[in-house]
Amino acid sequence: MGYATARKIGCHAQRTRQRRRARAAFNEGPNLDVKLDIAVLVKESAIEAQFSDLVGDIAKLLKDTKERWEENWESC
Repeated sequence: MGYATARKIGCHAQRTRQRRRARAAFNEGPNLDVKLDIAVLVKESAIEAQFSDLVGDIAKLLKDTKERWEENWESC
């Protein structure tokens, strides 16, 4: 799992805070149970998002990813 932040987020401290929030949101979400390399790009809109919204969005993303993986879809 890799985390990156856009420079538009702000200074180093602000980008680090957003990476930590993203990492915590992924830890709160469901387990994917699939061995995948995942890169997460934290965008500027994450600054204003509520933590519960981040967790919900990530849970949906992981659920969709798991379904695609099980159906052998190609990534898009």
